[in-house]
Amino acid sequence: MERRHPADGGRPGAGPVRAVQRGHADVRVGQVRAAARALPEHAQRQDRLPGRRDADQRRRHQRLRQGRGGDVRHQQRGRVLAGRSRQRGQGGRGPAAGAGRAETGALADERRIPVRDLVDHREPGEGRQGVRGDGRRRHAGGAGREGGAAAERRRLGLRRDQGQRAAPAVPAGRTRRAVAEDARRPAAGGRGERRSDRGEAAARPVGGARTGAHRHATAHAGRLRRRGEERRDRPAGVPGVTGPNLVVLLADQWRGQDQGWLGGARGRASQVRTPHLDRLAAGGAAIAGGCASSPVCGPSRGSLLTGRLPHQHGVVANDLPLSPRLETLGTALYGAGYRTGWIGKWHLAGLPRDKWVPPAARPGIEHWAGVDCSHDHVDGHYYVGEESPARVDFVGYEPEVQTDLAMEFLAGQDAPFFLTVCYNPPHDPYDSVPERLRTGYPLERMTVPPNTPGSDERREVQRLYWSAITAVDAQIGRILAELDRLGLRENTIVVVTSDHGDMLGAHGLRAKQSPYAEAVRVPMVISGPGVPACRPAGLLGLVDLAPTLLGLLGLPPIGVYGRDLSDRLRSGASLRTELLIGNWVSFDNGYDQGIGEWRGFVTDELTYARTVDGRPWLLFDDRADPWQMDNLAGDAASAGRVAAADDRLSALLTESGDRFWPADRLLTELGLVDDWNAREIALRGDRARLLPTR
Repeated sequence: MERRHPADGGRPGAGPVRAVQRGHADVRVGQVRAAARALPEHAQRQDRLPGRRDADQRRRHQRLRQGRGGDVRHQQRGRVLAGRSRQRGQGGRGPAAGAGRAETGALADERRIPVRDLVDHREPGEGRQGVRGDGRRRHAGGAGREGGAAAERRRLGLRRDQGQRAAPAVPAGRTRRAVAEDARRPAAGGRGERRSDRGEAAARPVGGARTGAHRHATAHAGRLRRRGEERRDRPAGVPGVTGPNLVVLLADQWRGQDQGWLGGARGRASQVRTPHLDRLAAGGAAIAGGCASSPVCGPSRGSLLTGRLPHQHGVVANDLPLSPRLETLGTALYGAGYRTGWIGKWHLAGLPRDKWVPPAARPGIEHWAGVDCSHDHVDGHYYVGEESPARVDFVGYEPEVQTDLAMEFLAGQDAPFFLTVCYNPPHDPYDSVPERLRTGYPLERMTVPPNTPGSDERREVQRLYWSAITAVDAQIGRILAELDRLGLRENTIVVVTSDHGDMLGAHGLRAKQSPYAEAVRVPMVISGPGVPACRPAGLLGLVDLAPTLLGLLGLPPIGVYGRDLSDRLRSGASLRTELLIGNWVSFDNGYDQGIGEWRGFVTDELTYARTVDGRPWLLFDDRADPWQMDNLAGDAASAGRVAAADDRLSALLTESGDRFWPADRLLTELGLVDDWNAREIALRGDRARLLPTR
């Protein structure tokens, strides 16, 4: 039975919503909320002591686990976390394909990378708006932390400050630490350095986005990578590898309908310009049926790397860590002798978000230049280093900086390589795209789709969103040009895709976690040796990408649910006919909008979704109704089609080992209760939805 709490305004579930039940066994809700309310102040106090922060947090966390030490607030937080060690030993059940129970139990028992820092606080979303059970829009004026203009800007996905962001604060110097152990510093720099307790190096930003500090750090990273590769033992018994190479260009929140080459396909005509993607599509497999199995960052990225669905790889919501014991695309290619690198967002290492990701949390990835999760598209920072971190602050537009780093990596390769570049845009904040890149989309010519209400306010957001896509497309062009210049293009498979789409106001919703095409459909272009120019029918899910790419490289596939579709790509034949999709755990803006847990499937002809309480939610005839405005789930004349779709979904769930449990039970069975409570306290504050520990 669903519970309501006064902190939620007594709001009952609407449509597919099912709130995670709050327990009172080990957690007193009032105490937890009091502790959470104190987190921002605590975070600020710790931020003033950067050299001591990590060590202090580790010591405090250890005291809390042992039930001693700390002030009252910390003791209250300790009650939330006290069940971690007890819960670790209770894994052993859970849904997974094949040897599902044993595998999921092992996944729970392995657990994971401990949460060392709970102070990465972010403001929760404003208000709640969502959809009814019959698919119609519902709007409720839920209270949020922001009001007036600030709330409106946040609702539209814009930054709070319209003005130019100040350059990030930079320490007076930087440490040598790991960078100095493996790389010589250029003689011309001459900057002073000081040692910090954290052992990180921070480069002072000088010059613009594509010169100065980040180029200086890029050179260090390149030398570090080459020296590291020389000394690192490769896996035993790996024969000499001749390629092909693999480059994956992964954008964040780029919806599939906004690609220039698609034209009017599926009735989703777009004014967006993507000339470099269009040329890549003309020479390779341009797949209109690219789909995310779970339209949200972490779960989708976990599926891309492992070939597993979220309940099979364990990342069922953002900010939960991927088990380092799972086989991934990175481990498979590293084991085959490839040089592996990752640039940009990872979002699979748990909390805190703003951090260097150590090798244990990025299995198979050697070269690193990124952060677990950040959406500072302008004047931000990243971390370099294979074995220990060095922070680099940059000035400028992040995709341009990331492309510079990618070009540095490519220039140093003399062996087969695998490189992933994760561009943050077009993810919000949409107005992060620089003014110089907003040309070509006059506001008076902007049109919005018919399923998007509030057209006047949405035209500006769509203009910014398309500008960001075109800006990312320009970086795709730079990487393709660099591959040509280096003579690598003919022997390199290039993939352009995204982790999920963006509702962008369609059906009155924003962001992701919904079954609509705007959130589920993603770009999917694959070009390179062995891939003919074609537009294959059918679907290719992100969950299929790892086994399919390994197949194209002549290597054994990985995964549980994902399929190796490489032979079909080589022949241009039709791909999947259907793909299971879902939202395994509702959280953050999805929960705030009234989107709960759901499962469904897509084909070339329809989209179907069922809520966690077993009710048919959505059924769209995507050929007759490409904008998904006529929900057949509540149409008596379509009862037969709804029943047939629901039966097919039941079969797909059985085949995948997904028992479609409510979020609280799924998190418990996977051994993720403590990880979930930690991310809720850190990111939701006094709105945290906490589960009882055992």
